[in-house]
Amino acid sequence: WWQWESLGETQARALALIVLLAGYQVLMFAERLALPALAVDPIPRTFVFWAVWCASALSLVMILYVPAAAQLFRIEPPARAQAAIAIAIGVLSVGWRLVLPKDSGTLLAVSAAE
Repeated sequence: WWQWESLGETQARALALIVLLAGYQVLMFAERLALPALAVDPIPRTFVFWAVWCASALSLVMILYVPAAAQLFRIEPPARAQAAIAIAIGVLSVGWRLVLPKDSGTLLAVSAAE
């Protein structure tokens, strides 16, 4: 009941890759915000960070839409609506960490230890 009936293995693999890489893109920000307050700015200001972040995003586009890369990964581009849902799932799977107060990590660690 939760599957798209017309979804083949190659599209399912592509959607999984989209979820994974969308989550990784947000994880870069979430991990930065988990560092002590004086260590980093909330929004990165270095060329290296943005170069890696953009290269990571562009690699997904390349894997999906360059035929040789898509064949290598055995994927085919999903429909736009499916890709949008996969991006939303990836972003939300990590993005919740961006809205938690910074002290909540300590609270979670303490409650897990008890």
